[in-house]
Amino acid sequence: MLDLVLSLECGGCGAPKTRWCQTCANELTPTKEQPHAVTPRVDPGVPVFALGRYAGVR
Repeated sequence: MLDLVLSLECGGCGAPKTRWCQTCANELTPTKEQPHAVTPRVDPGVPVFALGRYAGVR
């Protein structure tokens, strides 16, 4: 039961004795070309998602 709260393996690859290994962290670090989470300056009150790069108004 304690394994549900305090995991004993990496959530990405299953490596033992770590909750999130450095290899998985490096693999999932976003780059400029990949979508990633941002925090707005003002909370819009609803979730906002973008599936591509925002390049301004068209």
